[in-house]
Amino acid sequence: MNNSFSAWAACAQMIAFNRLKPVWQSSPVPNGLTALNEAMDLFTKRFIENGFGGIVGKIDYRIPTPTTSSTIRGKTAFRRNNVPLSITVNPIQIDRVDLTNGALEGSLAHYWLHRVGYTHPPNNPNVPESFFAQLFD
Repeated sequence: MNNSFSAWAACAQMIAFNRLKPVWQSSPVPNGLTALNEAMDLFTKRFIENGFGGIVGKIDYRIPTPTTSSTIRGKTAFRRNNVPLSITVNPIQIDRVDLTNGALEGSLAHYWLHRVGYTHPPNNPNVPESFFAQLFD
């Protein structure tokens, strides 16, 4: 039995706690479980669209100008369907030996959440923005 709390669950709980929702959805999610289920459902739909539905997601592998500390970047989608899971990868940051695979996976998941319509939570005065945005633009 696994009683641990996953990073995905923590992220989903933050989405629910901050009453976030995709930009095209009218009501916020009520709790972390619903947030996680909705995000997984949206990811599944985007994977199907991008793999079998004719939508072409692209990975742009380039050093951003001006140079930033971001690892992976993706723009927030403003529609529900037919959204490519396109991202930009910063090769300088990806090559850093101090970044774990978990940090890189989290960066990818973060921007895929943008690609399915989620935005950043409002700033929390108790947690500096740099804590959440150290790998993001």
